[in-house]
Amino acid sequence: MSPKEQLLELASLTQLFLLQEYNIKERLFANTRDFNYFKETATMPKPAPVIPIPAQEPVAKPVAAAQAAPVPAPMPEEKKISSPEELFALEPLGKPQGADLSDMRKLVSEKLPKLEIVDLIPHKKSQRLATPVAVIATAAETLLLTIGKAISEKLVPTVIVDPQDLTEEDLTSAQHLRLILLSNETLQANKQLKQLYRAGSGALGVVGKTPALVLYDTAALAQDPQRKRDLWNTLKGLLSP
Repeated sequence: MSPKEQLLELASLTQLFLLQEYNIKERLFANTRDFNYFKETATMPKPAPVIPIPAQEPVAKPVAAAQAAPVPAPMPEEKKISSPEELFALEPLGKPQGADLSDMRKLVSEKLPKLEIVDLIPHKKSQRLATPVAVIATAAETLLLTIGKAISEKLVPTVIVDPQDLTEEDLTSAQHLRLILLSNETLQANKQLKQLYRAGSGALGVVGKTPALVLYDTAALAQDPQRKRDLWNTLKGLLSP
């Protein structure tokens, strides 16, 4: 039974009950407030009937035409390896295609004219001797180590390098190096330094292209205050602006 049919049945049963229990011709008196309430309720406009919207049948979507499956590209022919050496052969890489930085280089040159622009990053080893002075000494040569520290603190930046850590590239590619200081013992004990060293007409020789000051008999020099003062004055003269 639908809700509407149940409501009609309930109304019929209520009407039947009232007819059985009460006299139709009998009048009941009510106060003004109750009378007005039921009067307004009875005279209220009835709501418009709700018209159900018919259900719409789903519209069938057009079936897309079946597309042909793409034809796979032919697999490249596998190269036959004749020997294990051929499998691991290295082929040279082509020249990398870099971005055009001409506009940026022009802008940097205009804004920072003192800034040097390089196309290739220098090798790390060539940067080992990037200071004006390099003291080549072992850890046991305390006099050379002390002199190197004094030069760095009082005159110009100085790097102290163990001769075993040096390469020929370090000694020939140092662009900012103005002086190499080392002992004769180190020079004679290091084959590489000995090959690159050329004695000069005066106190200075040359290692590669850099002036070199070789100290002889450093043990006696360490005990002679006058010779140490003379050496310091010589270093100040060589490294003065």
